[in-house]
Amino acid sequence: MSGMIHVEQLVYGTFPFTQGFTLVSKSEGIDGALTQEAVSVCKSWGEVGRPEFRSAIYHVAVPACDNVHLVGRVTRQGTDRGARMAWYQQVLLVSREDYLLAGADCFSFDKAGFFKEKWFESDRCQALDVDPAMIPAPAAEIPADHRTLLDQIVPALERGDEVRFQAAHHARLIVQLIREALTLVALERRESLAVATFAFRPVRRYDLWCAYDPAAGTPDRVEDVSVRIGSSSSAQ
Repeated sequence: MSGMIHVEQLVYGTFPFTQGFTLVSKSEGIDGALTQEAVSVCKSWGEVGRPEFRSAIYHVAVPACDNVHLVGRVTRQGTDRGARMAWYQQVLLVSREDYLLAGADCFSFDKAGFFKEKWFESDRCQALDVDPAMIPAPAAEIPADHRTLLDQIVPALERGDEVRFQAAHHARLIVQLIREALTLVALERRESLAVATFAFRPVRRYDLWCAYDPAAGTPDRVEDVSVRIGSSSSAQ
């Protein structure tokens, strides 16, 4: 459909109805090679390390698979049949052109309501064609007290450095700062950034993310935010 954003979907994780990690569903447009790559990205996010965890958003570009972009949401969902934490990743797969059409903003897919709060055994993924007008634009207004920190973060991202926030739990303020930083980065750079609002021990390198750190607390003021900017040569 011309002018529409085409979205394929995949769901992977450990569920109340399974024992261990599994690929539970994928839409028909995802071939074997892309399935393997998407599952690899899911695994590389890490594993939930705390029972208080609720959710996280991430974005990863996969140039090797026809420039596909993955926008994932990790969601806690009770315990599985092995009495372990059950959590899953619902991943949206879009082309580079469609990701740019959506403003290269992974948060906008969450705001548009693509992600489910629970996944059931009978649920199945379906491909979707969405009018770009249904994807909300980010808020243009940025609080004045965020500007000083963002003035450090945005140039670092544009020159290829890693920006790592640290927190003991999901922090709304950090999620807000991550999204604001994305809106200020040039579009060409923004669409390639690997982003995660929260992760425990990821395998892959993220450019802009929040790492679990029990000593960092959960800040609600900008002056209490823990952030580290590393050189582009640093690896996860």
